[in-house]
Formats: sequence, structure tokens, C-alpha cells
Amino acid sequence: MALGSGKSAPDAKELGPDLHIPGYILTQRLGSGSYGQVWQAVRVGAGQDVAVKIFTAPGKLDWRYLQREVDRLLRVSEHPHIVTLLDANLYHDPPFYAMVLLRKGSLAELSQPNQPFRQVERAVVWFEQIVRALAFAHGKGLLHCDLKPANVLLDEEDNIRLVDFGQSQLRGEAAHALGTLTYMAPEQAVVASEEESPPDPSVSWDIYGLGATMYALLSGQSPHNQPGFHATLTSLEDVSERLTRYREHVLQTPITSLRILHPGVDRELAAIVEHCLEPDPVRRYLSMTELAEDLRRRREHLPLLCLPSRWTYRLRKFVRRQMGMVFISMISIIALTVVIITNTIERRVMQEERNSKQFEIETRLQSIETQMRTPNSDREQLTRQLQGLLKELEGLRKESQ
Repeated sequence: MALGSGKSAPDAKELGPDLHIPGYILTQRLGSGSYGQVWQAVRVGAGQDVAVKIFTAPGKLDWRYLQREVDRLLRVSEHPHIVTLLDANLYHDPPFYAMVLLRKGSLAELSQPNQPFRQVERAVVWFEQIVRALAFAHGKGLLHCDLKPANVLLDEEDNIRLVDFGQSQLRGEAAHALGTLTYMAPEQAVVASEEESPPDPSVSWDIYGLGATMYALLSGQSPHNQPGFHATLTSLEDVSERLTRYREHVLQTPITSLRILHPGVDRELAAIVEHCLEPDPVRRYLSMTELAEDLRRRREHLPLLCLPSRWTYRLRKFVRRQMGMVFISMISIIALTVVIITNTIERRVMQEERNSKQFEIETRLQSIETQMRTPNSDREQLTRQLQGLLKELEGLRKESQ
């Protein structure tokens, strides 16, 4: 059940005329499920609006299950991106616990069918927050095991809060746990027989569930979506058969590329999400730390760990990362080239001027030599002219060296 705001607001009497939750005034029903209901309530004394999860089906209720959920929420509720547990009374009739009220709803309300979420970078912020929350929970030895858009809520500051740890498992706890079809890792979709041991919970389950959640948000459809397939699954009454069909479908049907469904998603983000959805758990990210590292690399325009290490890809990321330095280098190279070309042109023009001047002097020298052979010429004056021209010619030769 999602602890978010809803549209229906029936009277509190629907819960029964004698119902009383000590310390709370029920004001609006937010949701309901097989075990009970979630209500918006006012915390008496503090005047705080909260969400109260009330277990109103005692015949279906497994008290150990309830105790386990509360205990596990207490393990992780201190994290800023996990819903905060405020109060619990499992001995009251009916049992209940109270949590922070999250009014902005869940990602399920933003994951509209065939309507990709356009605010890609906003979705990436949520992606990173979920990763941090799960890394914290995993560090406490707790696996969520039921990640889906309905279990990812938004607070007043537009930050993520993970909810519903009812299916959560401790590391090494081989217990029966079912997630939600279309968001469940294929290796999780198993119901062990009485002779078999249930599968060991794995970090890879949460990695797949997170990838499926982000894929659904960004693309507007769940992974491995196929017309009529979900209806076929829900028509199967046997749970084991349903899970087997789902597992076979995931293993045999490739997902549609995220960028085809939403061209606004960049290549790196699509690669990260799709890497989370690898059918083989060995091919997925091995931990939330590794996933967080690729999200950091995308943010800093570094090559991703999940993409092939081709030199063209590394070069493109280097250019993007060093765009400022590359721009300055290009400007410097262009400026240097302009200077070199300008100097070359100037030297060539000056050399041509010297060549022209030298040709003119040599022509005049030939003329003086001819005149000196002429009878009655002023040889003294011609000699002075000859000496002046020879000095000028010598100066031109020195300039050209």
C-alpha cells in the first residue's frame, strides 16, 4: 500500500463504528489492500498530519509478518530517502503504525501508460536518491525486494521516499518473498515446492526492480511490455504457473531500447537503466555502489563502466568533459596559425620587394657600366653612382640573410 494522498475520502465510519486509534483523528482514507487501509490522520497534541496504516483483517493477518515489517522499517527509517516511522502499536485492536504523510503521491502517478516522463534530469535526481537509499538499506543487511513506482513516493521538497518494506528480506534469509510482476527480476519469480529451498534474496533483485521502475517512468511502459501479456498472466490462477510464464517471457523477450521509446533520454542514461535490466543477474551491476559510480561518471562526462571501452567512445567523452580546455586550445591553435600565416605572408612580400629592388639596382649598374665605356663620359660621377648602388645592393643581401 502506498502511503500517499488519494482522491477518495469516505467517512471514517467505514472502518467500523467502534474503531478508535489512540492519539489520532482519522480524516481521509488514502488507500486499501488485502490486510487493511491507509488513512490520513491528525496526530493529537502535535497537530501533525500523518499516514496511519491500519490492519483491519485479523483473519488474514500474520502477526509475525507485521512485527517483521515494523522492525525492518525501524532499521532504515533514519535515512532521508526512506519513509520515517513515527509510531506503532501492534497490540492494539486493530494493530497500526503511523508514518510521515507524503502528499505528492508516487512515481506510479507519473508513470502514465505510453507517456514518457519528459523531465529527464529530474528523474535522474530521483534515480540517484533511490540508489543512495537502497545502498543504505543494503548496508543494514536489508533488501527491499518489491521496488516499483507505487513504492517510491515524493515528499514536499520533491525528494524520494521509499516505502512498503513488507516484502523485504535480510541477507541470507532464504524465505518466500514475492515482488510485483513486471518489476520482478526473473530469478526472483520462483515459488519453491515443499521439497525445495526458496531462493536466497539478492542485491540483484533490487537492482532489477530499480531499473524496471526507472524504465517505466521514462518510457511510459513496463519492461518486456507486450500487448495482452499482462492479461494472460493475471488470468492464470496458479501462482507458480504465473511466475513461470513471467520468468520465461523476461528471459526470451528483449526489451525495447529506452531511447526508441523516449528519444530525449541520452545514451548513457539509457545504458545504465538497461544494464540494470539484464536478464542474467551476473551481467547486471553487482552493487548499488557500482551503479552510483556509473551515475557519477555520466554526470561528469566520463566513460561508463557498463559500456564497451572503445577508443572512439573514450575520445568523445574526453572532448565533452574537457570542452572548455579544448575550446581554449582550439582558439590558441587558430591564433598561432594566423600569426604564422601572417608572418609568412609578410616575409614573402618583403622578399619580393627586395628582389624587385635588387633587379632595379642590377639594371642600373649595367647602365652605368655601359656609360663608362662611352667617350667623353663623366667617369667620376658615374663612379660615385656605382659605389652607392653597390652599397645599396650589399644592404639588400644582408637583409635577405
